[in-house]
Amino acid sequence: MRKQELIHLHALCLLLRERVGERTELASGAFAGYDDSRLDPSAVHRRKAEHHEAVLALLEGLATALSEPDSRTDDERRDASRRLENWDG
Repeated sequence: MRKQELIHLHALCLLLRERVGERTELASGAFAGYDDSRLDPSAVHRRKAEHHEAVLALLEGLATALSEPDSRTDDERRDASRRLENWDG
């Protein structure tokens, strides 16, 4: 994968994190690895390997955050499910 493609993937993963975070409660600290890197997609001067690590950290954070046991009530889960079904974004 070329660096430009990897930076684009990095931006898409970050957008996915934000969108999922708007629609569901994410586990605290799930993205600590990414947040500690202080790297975002606009840092085009950084090495390709750094963007690769950032993408992996974002995906790992999403997997962790979404696999946590859901402590919401049934009504809250249904409401969240309806919001996702009606989401056109």
